[in-house]
Formats: sequence, C-alpha cells, structure tokens
Amino acid sequence: MKASVQRTTIRRGSVEQRAWHFAIRIVVGFLVAAVALAMQGEAWAQSDWPSRPVTIIVPYSVGTAPDVIARQLADQLSSRIGQPVVVEDRTGAGGLVGTQYAAGMRPDGYSLFLGGMDTQAIIGHLYRNISIDPVAAFAGISLIGQVNNVVSASPMLNIHSMATLIDEGKKGRSFTFATPGVGSNPHLLGALLKQRTGVDFVHVPYSQASTGYTDAMAGRVDLVISGLPPVASLLADKRLIPLVTTAAKRLPSLPDTPTMVELGYPDFISVTWFALFAPASTPADIVEKLSRHVQAITTLEPYRAGMEKIWVSPLSSSPADLDALVKADWIRMGDIIKSANIVLP
Repeated sequence: MKASVQRTTIRRGSVEQRAWHFAIRIVVGFLVAAVALAMQGEAWAQSDWPSRPVTIIVPYSVGTAPDVIARQLADQLSSRIGQPVVVEDRTGAGGLVGTQYAAGMRPDGYSLFLGGMDTQAIIGHLYRNISIDPVAAFAGISLIGQVNNVVSASPMLNIHSMATLIDEGKKGRSFTFATPGVGSNPHLLGALLKQRTGVDFVHVPYSQASTGYTDAMAGRVDLVISGLPPVASLLADKRLIPLVTTAAKRLPSLPDTPTMVELGYPDFISVTWFALFAPASTPADIVEKLSRHVQAITTLEPYRAGMEKIWVSPLSSSPADLDALVKADWIRMGDIIKSANIVLP
C-alpha cells in the first residue's frame, strides 16, 4: 500500500513538472514573438518614415534668429518629405529648457532639435544642475547656418576702430560691453577678447538684448558684442559703430570693417553656428535621409536668399562632420569658460 502511494506521488510530480515546463515554454514563446513583432514594427516604422508630421524644437522665443532659421528650413523640408513640419518654441534659461526637453523626446525621427553653439557647446559647462550631456544626448544631422559676430561701439565713445580701442585699453582704459546674458556666446567672446588683447573688458549682461543696444546708443555702455542679425540695422543707420568682426574674412555686408585676423590675431576666428539634431539613438538611416534633405535645401536659391536676408550664411554638413564640430567646440568653449571662471546655478 505504501509503495503504491509513493508511485502515485512520483507520477503526479512528474505530470506537474511537465505541465510547469510546458507553461514556461508557452510564456517564453509569447515573449519571443512579442519582441519579434516589436522589432518588425520598429523596422516598418523606420522604412515608412515619415508617415506623420515632424516637429522641430527651438529653445528660443518666436522671432529670434534660431526661430526664423527653423521656420525657413521647416517650409522647405515639409515640401520634400510630404509631411507638415512644425516649429515648437521651448524657451527658458538661455536655451537649457528647450535643450533638455528635446533630448527627452522619442528617437523616432519625428522630433528634431534646432541647436547651436550655445546649446551644444556652452550650457553644459555653465549649469551645475543640468540633467543631460548635450554632446551625447543628440545625433547630428547637418549644419544649417552660420552667424558672424561683430563688436560695435557706442557713437558716444568716439572710437571708430578696434585698433584704437586696443591701444587705449593697453594704456589702462577699461570698456564695458553689453551682451544678452551671463554665459551667452557674446559673453564668452568678450572674455576671449580680454584674454587675448589684455584689455579690461567689463561685462554688462542684459536679460533683454535690445535694452543693451539702447544703452549703448545712449552712451551708458561702451560696446555691444553680438551676432550680426540683431544689430545689422543699427550699424547701417550709424546708431552703432562696427569696430571688428571675428569672421575668417571681411563680410560683404561690412566691407570696411576688419577682422581680428587682420589686426594681428591669426587664429582669432569665432562664429556662431546653428544645426539640426535628433535625439540620440534615432535610427541612422533616418538621420542620413534628413541630412541629405538639408544639404539639398541649402543649395536652393530661394532658401539661401531668405537666410541671407536675416544675415545668416547658409551651409550644410554630413552628420559625422557636425558631430566632430560639436566635440571640438565643446572643448574650446569649455576652456574659455573655465579660464574666465563663469558658472551659473
């Protein structure tokens, strides 16, 4: 009787074990099938891109140069991909808010980012509490445009050349300069000018850049350091006096204004660039397809004319060349920030 009970127990255990193993195989089979379907769905989504509207996130406000650049690009890109391309402005903290927001978007090719030197190579060095690595968080698609920088003087300063200003500075005179804020690209350019020339340039940050321009015209601040677009009309009307640009060669729009290179600083070239990015891990084939579109767009005469109208030089690049530029400028701008001891909360 005992032996019979034992044999029955053994058989029951074997049946339970077989049932358990069978259930595990079913579950595993379902998981494998689900993964396969997900991979097929992702592959299909990539091959079908774009099947719905695309958004370009801009970390600055409506009407700024980056916003206008993005909207001109969006119009052309939409006609090429056959889908609406929408520009979404996410402002705050000098570009930090929009940059962090864009970095967190799904890497599927439907959320893109209009970044630049400030967002990719500067803010990551400035903020202690930044939640992303701007270099690693994005995949470069293509350069879009370049903005040349200019140092302008107040008419009240009675100095009409950078050479004269440097000479006066070396005699012990200091000069105030207005920028859009602490840690901005113009601020760092002023810090670099101070390092390279030995002149005492004193930074005066403005939360509203236009207020700085008004103060310079009135003589309350000596200089304005900025990109060309926001001050071009002021220079044309002689309300500000252009002293020097930091481009590689003289600008057609400022033919009488020398470069820092001409003044004896052969490697002093500093321009502001803007580019199109995607969140990291966006499929490479989508990134390459977008890059080819941008490269084609920048050759179109209507697009080039529209960009040049806002004093932006249109240009393009491969994803690899853009990623290399970001990494190089990350190091270069980081060195300037460290040497000038510029830190934000």
